[in-house]
This record gives sequence, C-alpha cells and structure tokens, in this order.
Amino acid sequence: MIFSDLNWELDSHEDFADEKVKDGPPEDERDKLKAKETRKKAIGDMDPKTRESFENIKFYKFYPVRTPDTPDATAKSRYINKYYGNAHYLM
Repeated sequence: MIFSDLNWELDSHEDFADEKVKDGPPEDERDKLKAKETRKKAIGDMDPKTRESFENIKFYKFYPVRTPDTPDATAKSRYINKYYGNAHYLM
C-alpha cells in the first residue's frame, strides 16, 4: 500500500498516478512482492505428495467444556487468524 499526499486543487490526479507508476513501488513493498513470488515458487517446487497433504489439511478449533469456573464461550467463531483463515470443525 502506498500513501502519499495529493493536493486536489493544485495537482492533477492523472499526473500524480503516472509519476507513482513510473517510480515503481517503494523498497519495502518490493520485498513483499518478492516474498510472495518466492512462496509461489516453493509451492510449485514441492513434492506432489507433500503439496496434496497441504491442500487437504483440516483445522480444528477447540473450546473449553462449560463448567462453573470457566469463562463463558457461547459465542464461538470458526476464524483462527489471517494465516490459517477459518477452522473446518468447531469442538
């Protein structure tokens, strides 16, 4: 994501956008793009059996059994985090 100041009264948004595209992404953004490419390459180079295992992985999310001394967990969510996404099963 690129953040820059644009004066809407003095600057043309077309010129501003053209300048940003010409300059390319900032250095830290380039590293992120390289990391994504490296990840895709690693997945492509993976053994087919290992890749199939990763594609068929299932996630379980466990909640504590309701007892008088445990916190209330009536609002259960399948969401794990931004890396794993949602759990396949809630228990």
